[in-house]
Amino acid sequence: MNSISSNRDLFTQNVHLFRERFPELASLHQVYFTQMPQLPDSWQLITAKDGSITIKEADMLLHSAYAPPKEALQQIRQISDTSLETGIFCSFGLGYAPSAFAVQHPDKKLILIEPDPLRLASAFALFDWKNIFAHPQCILIIGATPDIAIHVLDTVDLSQAVIFSVPAQIRHAQEYFDTLHTLIRRNKQKQEINRRTRDKFSHLWLRNSCINMRRLGELPGIRRLEHTATEYPACVIAAGPSLQNILPVLPQIRDRSILICVDTALRACLRYGIEPDFIITSDPQYWNMRHLLGLSSPSSILITEIAAYPTVFRFPCKQIFLFSSLYPPGKYIEQFCSSLGELSSGGSVASTAWDFARFLGCKNIYVAGLDLGFPDSQTHIKGSLFEERLHADSCRLQTAETETCKALYTDAVATAENYAGASILTDSRMKLYAWWFESRLATFPDITTRTFCPQGLRIPGIHPYTADDFIKEQPPIDRTALITTLNAPQQAMTQSACAAACRQFAEQLNILLHTARRGQALCEAAINKTHPPYSQVFKELTHIDTEIEHSKVKDIAALVFPAAEQLKKNLKMLPQTSDKQLTAICESAVIYRGIANAAEEYLHYL
Repeated sequence: MNSISSNRDLFTQNVHLFRERFPELASLHQVYFTQMPQLPDSWQLITAKDGSITIKEADMLLHSAYAPPKEALQQIRQISDTSLETGIFCSFGLGYAPSAFAVQHPDKKLILIEPDPLRLASAFALFDWKNIFAHPQCILIIGATPDIAIHVLDTVDLSQAVIFSVPAQIRHAQEYFDTLHTLIRRNKQKQEINRRTRDKFSHLWLRNSCINMRRLGELPGIRRLEHTATEYPACVIAAGPSLQNILPVLPQIRDRSILICVDTALRACLRYGIEPDFIITSDPQYWNMRHLLGLSSPSSILITEIAAYPTVFRFPCKQIFLFSSLYPPGKYIEQFCSSLGELSSGGSVASTAWDFARFLGCKNIYVAGLDLGFPDSQTHIKGSLFEERLHADSCRLQTAETETCKALYTDAVATAENYAGASILTDSRMKLYAWWFESRLATFPDITTRTFCPQGLRIPGIHPYTADDFIKEQPPIDRTALITTLNAPQQAMTQSACAAACRQFAEQLNILLHTARRGQALCEAAINKTHPPYSQVFKELTHIDTEIEHSKVKDIAALVFPAAEQLKKNLKMLPQTSDKQLTAICESAVIYRGIANAAEEYLHYL
């Protein structure tokens, strides 16, 4: 090992700054920072040409052999995209590059990831970290698992992040960083899908939520159902093609489990005379509502949220329960009542159904039809609304088979493995759903999940199990306790409380609307040269910005505020001028107009 006793003062200084800035993290790993560390055995100290320290490890230099600080600065200066919001460093060697980033980009987030705390302690003894610890938005992820690291990274927009990953610096934990990079790629996909979904459906979420708000004063939340089925297994029915194999024995499965059906599979269940205990629907689209159109299930309970398409609430069933809305309008109103009960969503209604089974307290969950792919080159279960629409729209030049081929043979389709080890066609979207299940299953290791359909995409944590074995080994269940809970008096938010919350919502939106219009008018007056001095304009705009920042509904208005890409396009369309102050005022006018339009859209539906 290499002694670094000559750097004791530097180590002490860095540890002091570390403990001041990250006291809990320093306490967690205090064993590494209470005394001078020894360098890792694999490190060989080398003096660079400029006199600074560099390191060779396994015949690879972690930093330049000539001028590590200068070349780290050059690396950071290559970042030309001003829209980037975050710099993520996968390990860091001694810290030259993160230090340069901290100096060059004090307005951006700085995230450093290192699984081995000894590497951080060793860096403290060789390089001055004061610039890093002085950075206002610095985050250290030290000694954390990849799952914890990605949970932190999930709080930033990964599409607006630059990731520094030097092969020589990550080689000591190659498997760790390979896993982390895989998780980052998945999260980037998820964030991009979420962004596109928001752009496409945000106005629909707004409209549905505003129209359905009174339902909060009429319907109970699922909170009263929490942990009411701890003694029962649950079976989640999804609408994949393999469900067809399970439908004949579904009556016996229902006798032995709590049957939770996604909306897209209900038609198939009813065709076999099976009314599930619970039906899950959450998609706000009209076409999704069509899965329930013309059907009835008098003994079933519908689980939904207020962003669902309004006619969903007229579905003939035993009862309707609400879970907490995933979208800002519902979240705002719900803060005035007790929690409805939250369910997670992995982008697929089947993920919400699984989470509802967990919410009920079921420790053994079985799934059927959760294919997340195209087993035997089938895209939908026979008789589903998807298939019926294909045949209804079919013509001589555009057959149902043609449309099926389009789904099966696009660039997004890839080959994966099913539970039997055979190949199955799937796509990136369904792989993302599978990752949600994998992550959720790891979060709740006490829950056992099995599938009756081994033809589907293999999800780590879910194990194949035959329906015949389930029927043979699981005795019929007694639903008496669950029925008693369901028949208890409903605990909906009172009508008066709901009406008061809606009134306050409208009042806050009106305040936001008028504030934004004031800002817009002031900017437009400045642009048209009918304004007081710029200094006075900026002073008044600062007051307006403060009012908007303290608005209780600003985050709700952001739901339909132009997305970042659209906002960039709007700003690029502004007249070009060399007057930077006038440019700032023009950009502000666009932003105020967007805020005001968002508030007006809410008020229209309220």
